[in-house]
Amino acid sequence: KTLSFDPPTGTTQFFNQSNLYNNATPGITGYGNVSMDTSVSYYDTGKNLFTTTRGIVWTGKHYIVTDYSSKTASFYDNNFNSITNPETASIALPLVSGINFPHGAGWDGRYFYCIQYNTSSLAATIVVYDLDNGTSTATIVNTQALNNTGATFDIEYAEGHLYTCTNGEVSKYKVEGKTITHVFTSANILSGIEAQAITYDGSYLWITQNGTNAFKVSLDCVLVATITTGLPSNNTAWAWNGQNVASVDHVTS
Repeated sequence: KTLSFDPPTGTTQFFNQSNLYNNATPGITGYGNVSMDTSVSYYDTGKNLFTTTRGIVWTGKHYIVTDYSSKTASFYDNNFNSITNPETASIALPLVSGINFPHGAGWDGRYFYCIQYNTSSLAATIVVYDLDNGTSTATIVNTQALNNTGATFDIEYAEGHLYTCTNGEVSKYKVEGKTITHVFTSANILSGIEAQAITYDGSYLWITQNGTNAFKVSLDCVLVATITTGLPSNNTAWAWNGQNVASVDHVTS
């Protein structure tokens, strides 16, 4: 599905807009009791990914989608058609020893980021991949245990930092080359969620968990506003593409 943030008097625009898009809900004009200067509506693209999708990020040219079951990153154009890079349409994501289940998707223009966790201890680790190594298997270039070791399920890159959210606490990590350093973790400002969808629109982070509200958060890890209505259901991954937020439904994909 695609969420669109449009001026009330404007028209909805999509990259390569397809006639498969149709208005599924009217726009809303506020986040709870916070008024806004745009309306929010969402549209069904008519395109499905795998139900095991657990992360999506827009690189500026295409989407990278994480599948926790096949443990791969796959590539899609802006109409969600599978595309092939010079080697393959998807690339295997090697597991860190003792943990599995890659979730989330972050991209800094060079490296791809996801979260892996252990199903018994739920200890979560940031894994950094080089996808551009000329093979069909990514290369792990770094790992970093989360400051909050409870499992969480998405990660986003913004302005030289990575962001995660565990137990409603938003964590910020500085990225310097291949090095990741914890900077700050907020109090529980997001209703205790384990974030399954985080994206950055150039100004704010937008964070949610399957079946919960969506939260607008500053890069200083401060809650700005909460969206309580008008959201597509079952969000398990989403990505800002420069004009809209593309989201993946947990049940229907």
